[in-house]
Amino acid sequence: MRGSSSFLLLLLGTLAAPGCSVERSGLYVGPAPIDEDLGVAPVDLGRVDVDGDAPEPDLGVGEPDLGIPVEVDLGTPSVCEPALCPGRFCDGDVCGYARSCNELKNAPGGPTADGHYTLDGDGPDFLTAADAYCDMTNDEGGWTLVLKADGSMPTFVYGSAYWTDNVELAGSPFFDRVEAKLRTFRTVAFTQMRVVMVIAKDTNAVVLDVGAMSCVELFNRGYSMTTIDRDVWLSMVPDPRLQDNCGAQGINVAPQSDQARVRIGIIGNNENNCNSANSRIGIGGAGENDDVTTGNVARYSGWGNDRNTVSFGYVFVR
Repeated sequence: MRGSSSFLLLLLGTLAAPGCSVERSGLYVGPAPIDEDLGVAPVDLGRVDVDGDAPEPDLGVGEPDLGIPVEVDLGTPSVCEPALCPGRFCDGDVCGYARSCNELKNAPGGPTADGHYTLDGDGPDFLTAADAYCDMTNDEGGWTLVLKADGSMPTFVYGSAYWTDNVELAGSPFFDRVEAKLRTFRTVAFTQMRVVMVIAKDTNAVVLDVGAMSCVELFNRGYSMTTIDRDVWLSMVPDPRLQDNCGAQGINVAPQSDQARVRIGIIGNNENNCNSANSRIGIGGAGENDDVTTGNVARYSGWGNDRNTVSFGYVFVR
């Protein structure tokens, strides 16, 4: 056995001696070949020698385009300037006419003073432009005058056709005491109505939330109710009288055609219904005393004397 072991060691030594290379457990520990091809090409890092004069490297990134032109063409300036269109309306780049005082007031550079302006007559009848009075200061302004009624005249009594037809009543568009049914009565759409009553130097107003495409349309509808406090109506005239019951108010207030009734206003009764009303405050009235068509008429009020108070009335819309 000793001899066999010696022979084996001698054999292993002979096999390992020439290159001194031994492979164990798959690990090669001998010297690496000099020209071994690893299969990997040399990597070009894209670097160049810089001598101070060489151009900066092109990184492949252009300057960003932000979509902003160097010079911006704003187009031709508008020829419509408020100073060039006094009392008129800038419709795009031309001077036109506003359809209402409220539209005129809210236009860029629109007027802020009460006064006389020209409004567009366009509507279902394609009317020409017409003069109008605009209240630009009271109750936030933008009010177009549509009607002026003298309470001592029968012109605008409740049953007058002027309330429902398209016929104009010639008169100045100013805030004066000359009766008129203006073109604006049939051309101006609105969502509110402002009623003004003047007695001597006493002027009072109430704003109603009623609307229509025109006053002609509104007064052809029939009764339109409003909910203004009774005391506001009473404040429209000095020393008022109005019966305690009924209290129907608004537009076309006429529960009975032969009793107190009013186109714009409130009626009262001494009985607990509206069928026999004997008192009214407003514009366009009739009943009990048709000689007073705008103002305060009262009978059987229970407060003493009757009332036949004549007022001049104005109707504005916005």
